[in-house]
Amino acid sequence: MRGIYSGIKLITFLILLSVFICAFASAAGIAVTPSKMTIDNAVRGGEYENTIIVFNPNDYPILAEVSVSGDVANWVKVYNENDREEPVSEISIKESNLRLVVVVNVPDDAVNGIHNAKVNIETKSSKDSSGNVGATLKVRATSSINVDVSGIEIKDGVCDYIKISDSEVDYPVPINFVFKNTGNVVISPEISVTVKKDGSIIDTFSKITVPVKPGVKEEILEEWENKGLESGDYVAVVAVSVDGKVIKKEESDFKLIPKGTFSRQGEFKKLTYEGTATAGKITKIIGTFVNTGEISTKAKLAGEIYKDGSLDSTFETDDLMVSVLDTEDLVYYFKPEESGEYTVKAVVNYEGKKTDEKEVSLTITGQNSLTSSDTKKSESQAPVGVITIVGSIIFAICLIYGRKQN
Repeated sequence: MRGIYSGIKLITFLILLSVFICAFASAAGIAVTPSKMTIDNAVRGGEYENTIIVFNPNDYPILAEVSVSGDVANWVKVYNENDREEPVSEISIKESNLRLVVVVNVPDDAVNGIHNAKVNIETKSSKDSSGNVGATLKVRATSSINVDVSGIEIKDGVCDYIKISDSEVDYPVPINFVFKNTGNVVISPEISVTVKKDGSIIDTFSKITVPVKPGVKEEILEEWENKGLESGDYVAVVAVSVDGKVIKKEESDFKLIPKGTFSRQGEFKKLTYEGTATAGKITKIIGTFVNTGEISTKAKLAGEIYKDGSLDSTFETDDLMVSVLDTEDLVYYFKPEESGEYTVKAVVNYEGKKTDEKEVSLTITGQNSLTSSDTKKSESQAPVGVITIVGSIIFAICLIYGRKQN
C-alpha cells in the first residue's frame, strides 16, 4: 500500500513538472508600453488618442487577442497603426514590436470625474492558434487608461515658426507654420495674411486651417494665390490665431519671379506597402517622393495593379504639395477583394514630369493568419509538452508495476 501511495506522489510530481517545463517551452511572452495612459481635463464629445507598443521578445511570431475592460470600455477602440478602418481584436506580432493606436471618445453625457479602462493584450494558446492541444501558458500584458473628465474646454496652442517662400508669378506662394495644440479639444488654427508691395496693401485673406488634436504638433501648409501680379519684392504679414487670440505674428519679405525660373525636379525613392495584406482589408500603397527642385511642387502617385499577371485595376492619388527638399509619402489605399499574387507598378507625376517606374509585389491572403512556416513553428511547441506528460505517466506506471512484482 505504501508503494502505491509513493507511486501516486511520484506521478503527481512528474505531471506538474512536465506542465511546468512545457509552459516555459511553449508560452509566448509579451510586454506593452506605456503601462499607463492619462488624459487630463477631458471634455464631453472629445476624442483623444495615444500609441502603445506591444513587444514580442521571442524569436518567432505570436498571436494575441486584444480586448478592452473597465467601466468605460465602450469609450475605447484599438486600431493597427497602419489600418484605422476597423478596431482590432487579434494581432499577429511577427517582428520585435507592433504599434497600436488607442482612441478614446468621451460621450456627450459623460459625468465629471475619473474614469478607468484597460487595454488587454493576451497571447493565444496553441489550441487557439494552430488547432492542437498542448500545455500552454497564456500571458497577458495591460495598459491602463485614466480619463479625467472636467467639462472645461481649454483652447490654446503655440506656433513655433512661420515661413514664407519665394515663388513664381501666377504660382501659389507657400506659407508654412508649425502649430501645437496645448488645449484639450480639437483646434483648427486660423491664419490671416496681409500682402503689401511698396508699402501698399494689395491683398488680404484669412482661412481656418486643418483640425489638430490635443497634444499633437503639426506642420501646416497654406498658399496665397498671386494671379495677375508682376514680379518683384513683396511683404507679407502673417498672424496665427486660436479662438480669436493671436498666438504668433510675423512680417516677412518674399519675391515673385518670372514663371519658369525655378526648376522642377523630384526623385521617386521607393514603393512600399503597409497593412494586413488580407482580402477585404485595406493595404496602403506608399510611394516616397523627394522634391529636389527649387520650388514647391505638386506630386501624385499613379499606377497599375496586376493580379496573377493580368491587369486588375489602375489608380491615381490626389495632388500633394511637396515643399523644397521635403520628403512626402504619396498614399493609395488599396482594398483587394480576392486573395492572390499582386504586383503594383507606379510612377510619380509632378508638374508635367514623370519619374521612372517602380514596382512592389505582395501576396494577399484570404484570412488574417500567420504564414504556414510560422504556424508550423508554433505548432511544433505544443507536442513537446504532451510527449513529456505521457512519457512521465508511462514511466511511473512501469515503476509501480515493477515494485508490486517484487
